[in-house]
Amino acid sequence: MIMSRCRIFTLVLISTMLLIGRYQTLFLQQPHDIPPLLKAHQIRGGGKGEHTEVQDTRWEAQQQERKAAMLKGCGSEPSEASLLHVLDQHPTLDHLLINDAHQAVFCYIAKVASKTWRKVWANTVGVSAVLKRKHMLQYMVNSLIPDEHRQKSDLIRKVANYTKFLVVRHPFQRLFSAYKDKIQPPNPERDVISVLSYVQKHRFNATRKDIQWQEFVSYIIDGGYRENQHWRPYVMQCYLCDIQYDIIAKYETLFEDSEEILRRIGAPESLHFPDYYPSSTQTELMSYMGKLTQEQTDRLYQIYQQDFELFQYTHNTE
Repeated sequence: MIMSRCRIFTLVLISTMLLIGRYQTLFLQQPHDIPPLLKAHQIRGGGKGEHTEVQDTRWEAQQQERKAAMLKGCGSEPSEASLLHVLDQHPTLDHLLINDAHQAVFCYIAKVASKTWRKVWANTVGVSAVLKRKHMLQYMVNSLIPDEHRQKSDLIRKVANYTKFLVVRHPFQRLFSAYKDKIQPPNPERDVISVLSYVQKHRFNATRKDIQWQEFVSYIIDGGYRENQHWRPYVMQCYLCDIQYDIIAKYETLFEDSEEILRRIGAPESLHFPDYYPSSTQTELMSYMGKLTQEQTDRLYQIYQQDFELFQYTHNTE
């Protein structure tokens, strides 16, 4: 009886050890659940040397596809003549932040992780004190840019030779994010003043705290899209068809794109883009878009159509 129990115990022990060994083997063979483009970045070992050749090739192919779509949407490659024309209208290219130390140019766009990127940018240009300022962007634009004494010849040279990049997202998601952040109650910001003035022409008893999505869209359609950087189309901000951008980052792939940018411009190895979890507004946006008439939706698309086409976004907000 005792021998039988010993044999049973031995068999159970052996079986258990075999199962554990099999589990460990399977676990070690399984790739970690990190998308291929994220693996090298999330290890955060630091330098470019830790990027795999496969990853670099995949990321480069993705960038080539994005740039090809942008070129197709513009109809031709940017020329020096077109840049000179832009400089006549915008002598300082004041939507571009320039980093001479790392030979990089960043076109900032509001409501596309611009606050996070500006903090990173402030560290790359050695003005981390800016991070303590409440209105950091205004300081960068109103103080730092004039201090650079931008000359036309210098700008032409830098635009030709520096690494140029921007970050974009789905145009309607960006617009909806602006509405939620700047217009929607209970805490509308000062950006609401021009919107409220418009809405009160159609609903006299409207207040800063009850502007509806449909009213905001009507304001945008009737020309309001020109009045504020938070909802101004990309094509009105970054001189898209007059400057050939080297890297097109997207909100949907923000972390890996941003890490690539930092490594490629030679940012300090210790500087990384912070862990970022892009907010998903798609489901809520679809609900709000359902409140619009077909005419409103069509006209809204017409305003941002070039943004959709240049950056390969679809009309159905996916």
